[in-house]
Amino acid sequence: MSEINQEMLEKLLKRVEMLEHDNEKLKARAACMNVTMKYFHYHQCIRDDLILKECWAKHSPGIHSEHGASGVYEGYEHVAQFHKERPKAPGKLLFHSITTPVIEVAEDLKTAKGIYLLQGFESGVIKEGVLPEIFESSESAVDGKKVWAHWAFAKYGIDYIKEDGEWKIWHFHAYDVTRATFDKNWVSLSQLTSKANAEAKEEGREDAMNQIMYFDDTHVEFLPKPDKPTTYHFDYDGMTTKMELFPPMPQPYEGIEDSFEY
Repeated sequence: MSEINQEMLEKLLKRVEMLEHDNEKLKARAACMNVTMKYFHYHQCIRDDLILKECWAKHSPGIHSEHGASGVYEGYEHVAQFHKERPKAPGKLLFHSITTPVIEVAEDLKTAKGIYLLQGFESGVIKEGVLPEIFESSESAVDGKKVWAHWAFAKYGIDYIKEDGEWKIWHFHAYDVTRATFDKNWVSLSQLTSKANAEAKEEGREDAMNQIMYFDDTHVEFLPKPDKPTTYHFDYDGMTTKMELFPPMPQPYEGIEDSFEY
């Protein structure tokens, strides 16, 4: 057996170093996937306390979130405000399924980026006259309350950061695609929603459709006031809207300074 010379040893050490680095990237990808799946399991059970405890970064610089056309929430405290006091009415159902992940971990192993598709549904009952009529289904519940049952479709862009040795959500951006009541197609509902939003804006009202946060069986909850306007809104009308590649596809990158933020 031939002896290992210095050049061979250096190549082996370099190879081991590369394999260890690639292994750390794979472990980071799995951790980012897990924290995202936790987020949505907790979300549909309305456990925002666990979302904040286990999923979000707490003290990394530049924490922010954006949900559809709601605007941008900056800093952990304001992001947390979005999650707190969500209505938990009996009979309320959320079921959001996340698919099609594309995740890139930075070469410096400090941050990562991922995009996902969401399809799901939401339902419950609400007192008549509380929810905007365009969101109500045509049927009524046994006790006379109005039924709301929606299909929901969206995309997500998420930045992750390694905080205190654990991968956490750093930036969270939900991009609305479309929504439909169970008995109404999404093209018709989208046109009605756009019209209602335009009328609300023209009248200077805060309660535009895209500012509704959640609703339970008695009232509608509106979003906290954002720090900045929304950075991207996809408005589908079924006639003139062109499909776009959004959110941007994550690409291999050295560090966050060489990339972009969702």
